[in-house]
Amino acid sequence: MTDIFTPPGLERTADEREAAVKIGALKMTHDLSLVVRAYAGYDASEGWNRIYRAGLRLTDEQVTSFAEEYEALLRKYRTAPGEHPAGSRQMAVHLVMLPDVGARPVLPVEPDEE
Repeated sequence: MTDIFTPPGLERTADEREAAVKIGALKMTHDLSLVVRAYAGYDASEGWNRIYRAGLRLTDEQVTSFAEEYEALLRKYRTAPGEHPAGSRQMAVHLVMLPDVGARPVLPVEPDEE
């Protein structure tokens, strides 16, 4: 899979934007299947599966800085084909950043038994 970074400000036609949204939805379906696989296989993964979730309150400038530092971190650990360290494995590493707005999921409440 090719690394695709989507900074704001890319010039796109309406058709390109629509296609990008559809492609993004397909990629997110793949991403969600990876998350399910990570949780389902967590105990048997021998430490390979790592799952992190976080919420941060950031300014626009901090979001940009965070994304730039994330890209630099990926470059730091990237190796060229044929130069991978012994014992290394291909890992799926995905970052999605967006404003966390709207209603929070609510767990169902079971009625008290009388």
